[in-house]
Amino acid sequence: MKTAAIASPIIASENMESSVMGMDSVGMDLATYFMRDKIYSNKIRAVVREYLCNAVDEHAKFNVIQPVQVGLHSKNNEVVFYVRDYAKGLDENGVRNIFGMYFRSTKSKSNDSIGGFGVGSKAGHCYNDTFFVTSFFEGKKSTYTCMLGAGDSGVPVGHIYKVDECDTDETGLEVSVPVKYGDYTSFEEEIESFVWFSPNSVEAQIFNREIYSNCPSVKSIEVDQFKINLIEKPKSTHHYTECIVQMGGVGYDVIQFNDFDFNVKGNHCLVVDVPIGSMTIPISRESFEKTPQNKILIDQIKKIIQDLADKDLAQFKTKSVNDLLEDALAGLTNGSYEGEMFSCRKSSLFKDVWSVVSNTGKIFDSDVTKKDGKSILVSIPDNHNSSYWRAKVKDFARDNNENYYVVCESKLLLKDIDGEKLSNALQILPAKKIKYPRQKKSNTYFAVYEMHGRKIGELNPLELHNHARAYRGLSLANDENEAREQNEEYFSDLEKCDIESFTISLKSGSHRCYRCNSTSLIKEMKDLGWFDFTSAECKEIRNKIQKIKEDKYQKNCVINSAKKSWLVFSEKKEQRIKEYKNAKRLQDLWDKIDKEDSTRSKIIKSFNCGSYYSSPKYSRTEFRTILKLK
Repeated sequence: MKTAAIASPIIASENMESSVMGMDSVGMDLATYFMRDKIYSNKIRAVVREYLCNAVDEHAKFNVIQPVQVGLHSKNNEVVFYVRDYAKGLDENGVRNIFGMYFRSTKSKSNDSIGGFGVGSKAGHCYNDTFFVTSFFEGKKSTYTCMLGAGDSGVPVGHIYKVDECDTDETGLEVSVPVKYGDYTSFEEEIESFVWFSPNSVEAQIFNREIYSNCPSVKSIEVDQFKINLIEKPKSTHHYTECIVQMGGVGYDVIQFNDFDFNVKGNHCLVVDVPIGSMTIPISRESFEKTPQNKILIDQIKKIIQDLADKDLAQFKTKSVNDLLEDALAGLTNGSYEGEMFSCRKSSLFKDVWSVVSNTGKIFDSDVTKKDGKSILVSIPDNHNSSYWRAKVKDFARDNNENYYVVCESKLLLKDIDGEKLSNALQILPAKKIKYPRQKKSNTYFAVYEMHGRKIGELNPLELHNHARAYRGLSLANDENEAREQNEEYFSDLEKCDIESFTISLKSGSHRCYRCNSTSLIKEMKDLGWFDFTSAECKEIRNKIQKIKEDKYQKNCVINSAKKSWLVFSEKKEQRIKEYKNAKRLQDLWDKIDKEDSTRSKIIKSFNCGSYYSSPKYSRTEFRTILKLK
């Protein structure tokens, strides 16, 4: 990649003294230290990227068809990362110059190669003090060790040692870096990410697992100077980005889909190839530089992606409100639609109606009733009377053999909702405006308060009765006679009833019941079968309910106490013990034994002192043997 700087001529007056800016030996040592250790934020990724890019460049330079090899393997009881190319290789002078000299590169004047800074070949030293270079050149295999050691300035400097040479018929270069314990997975992830999405021929061998590059594109598109590929991610990949901008086979996560109202379809990734040199990168090559020119190019790519998505998702924008309702109620597509390349959340694609659609339900699991060719949507007040109105609408629909969509009325009032669009598709009917059948009602309405003192509203006795039943999910009464029958049935089983739900008192005091300011309402509610909280009758009923609860609790205690973790019964016997009379007989036996000064008493007491998990388990036969002891 072109990186060479162009020097501008200096215009200065004659006879002016000048000196050239530069670095002494100490500065050079510091500079090389910074170049190898401080420019990379992710050093493992840097090692993988730099050596793979160099190998790919060499294959391109010499038209090598054979894939570049990369991977992890065990060597001499340690794990080693390696990259192997099959190009021409390097002579000794080439090895020492390329791996030993910073900013010396043969690629800085051309965009035919990925590299160009003369820094990446030293990346091994950003991760490890030692790495190895093996060159296969003109019939010789030469192995070099690159090591960091103390320099004269106190700053570690690199040294290259030739450690071996032998004959070979191979060509190319291999770089290997020992991997520290605990970094195996990180190296594996970085190798996999690079290789899978690489447009170049690269093969990876990660221990016993093989990975190949040039994964097939599900779809490929060329727009302007860009080539856009939709790639299916491998099941094992750890690469979660939705879009990679690639230059020279190096991928960059510079486009975030948080900026869009859509996503790449599930388990896929967009790979956008840009020409080498079209965007500038820093020496580390970890990202694109934040320059105006780079921003223009990235914005251009975003525009292309937006246009592609608009075309891909256009088919779903024609969905009607009724289609959306049926899809939502059926739980289809998990709240999103998926095209050939992209998926879009319904909440984004249909912002103008989705808050209503996604919160709409059906009263019954059948087709919705239509009026004037439109499905009926009933809006329910979402306040403390919500349960009452839902129950009222449900009863009305059942009595009339109809079915409706239902939604809280506040959803229809949200800012982004297009009311006209909904009205064109649905017959919207407020629950309060439905013409319910006339019921026999008291002519008098009373202010009613809940147990915490909050006002419910102005209600007559029948409405208060239905409010209380709706709150508990019970059916409503059509008239006062039916209300009396419902209360009679409800209080026929004191074990299951909740007396506070159908109890009323004057507002003064802190009673847990409905409250009012009228003795007339209390009298009328008593006539319907309710209770006055302050009455002796209510107190008697509450005491009976409390006694029933206490008796039930005591029986459960006896049943639980009768069963012992160390005594094993058959399933049939276990069920019999759950009956109170049987559990009581068994508990009486335990109490008798507990009071004894006998051998069996001492043994059984010791069993009871053990934990559930540590106590041995005894069969009924073994237990009978213990009972016979005196």
